[in-house]
Amino acid sequence: MQKKRDVKKTVKIRKKIKNKSSSSKVTKSIKKKTLQKKNIKKIQKSSSKKIKRNTKKIITQKKNKKRLQKNLSKTEKASEKKPNQKLNKKSTKLRGYISFDTLIKQLKRSKRKQDVIITETPRKIKRKPEGFIPLKTLLNKLKNR
Repeated sequence: MQKKRDVKKTVKIRKKIKNKSSSSKVTKSIKKKTLQKKNIKKIQKSSSKKIKRNTKKIITQKKNKKRLQKNLSKTEKASEKKPNQKLNKKSTKLRGYISFDTLIKQLKRSKRKQDVIITETPRKIKRKPEGFIPLKTLLNKLKNR
């Protein structure tokens, strides 16, 4: 039964192609079907790429978590060993001020006094800390020389 049906269908298509007006329609439908198949393949490829990317991301996230945990454990051990340790120099840095020690080091390093590199940005601080100088005044002094 199925074979007969198939034959009928093919005959109909041939008849359609014989008529000029409908021939373009048939070709268009065939093209559409092939395009759909291609698109499906493309989508499958892209989805596989996405999956790969996502797996990579997940793996990196896990690695990062492990690294963070290791670092945390290291800091905890360090804090247990030395509780009465001074603060890190980075945390005590004041914006808008430069310590005299660093200034002297920079001056010794630089051949001219103009080459002093000042990285910190000037910002207002109400109380003057000891052993520090505001950058604005320093810059003005250097300009006046």
